[in-house]
Amino acid sequence: MFVEVVVTKRNGFAGPMALLLVWQLAACKASEEATQDQKPTVSTVSAPSWEAGKRYLYATDLKSKLSAAGRPLTGFVMSAALALETRQAGAETEYLAGLFDIKLTAEKPENQEQFAALARELSAPFGFSTVDGKLSSVMLRPEWSAFAASIARTLAAGLQFVERQADQPAANVWTASETDATGTYTAEYTATGPTGPLSKRKLRYENIPLGKLGIAQLSGGVKPEVLESKGSLLLGDAPGRPRIARVEYGEKLKLQVSPTSLVHSETELVLAFKPNEQRASTLDWTTALAGLSLIHISEPTRLRRSSYAVFCLKK
Repeated sequence: MFVEVVVTKRNGFAGPMALLLVWQLAACKASEEATQDQKPTVSTVSAPSWEAGKRYLYATDLKSKLSAAGRPLTGFVMSAALALETRQAGAETEYLAGLFDIKLTAEKPENQEQFAALARELSAPFGFSTVDGKLSSVMLRPEWSAFAASIARTLAAGLQFVERQADQPAANVWTASETDATGTYTAEYTATGPTGPLSKRKLRYENIPLGKLGIAQLSGGVKPEVLESKGSLLLGDAPGRPRIARVEYGEKLKLQVSPTSLVHSETELVLAFKPNEQRASTLDWTTALAGLSLIHISEPTRLRRSSYAVFCLKK
């Protein structure tokens, strides 16, 4: 900072009023510069873009635990390669997805046979769509179990990214409504730059009717509680690469089905783009979509797989 003030000397000394003026001007200038430095730079973050006719490959790691009424129901670790192909259909971006090299390890060795069957289910392709980065539909095999559907929907939901909307304040923090295998929730994004990384966390879920959990014997609804949620998205602008280069998140949820039935879930997911294994599309979309059925995205498949167990435990 430099402030130049011309003062008049009398007998070799500057007058006291002139010195006071110098100090006042210097203080004012310093205050103005400090205010300018504090103004945040608002990052403009573009929505994800995908190139049609390309095959994108992600290394996938998923961990999940589910317990009801204090008793563990299931837990597993999965690693796999997730292949994606996309095309644009009006406002929708459609995805065909397939899992390869699936390795599923049960938390309890006695359940390993069940997870071997689950791996065979997940080897079939599935599909989903997004509008403005938000999951809009899911297409799954009609014979799939709720467990397989839950995993596929968790992977699809992990690739959501919603831009700050025009009606939201120009800031580096914004919220968006999204959907995953549990239900519809409010996500909070925080941008640190135009290409990421962005932090992302879930703030709260909307109410879920108990009928959608498969518990027709009980009326009303429940609202999952977010106990812990943290994650990040790394965006990339390199030619031929998807905007979403890496996804990481972890969460802990609680669902009070009844005063005596409590469900806890823990999930960790990592999706890492593998640029060296990108290749041209080889799928026939018509054939691939023919064996899939549209699943309403409001169906909470992640919690539905434990709902009957919860109901039995409370008896």
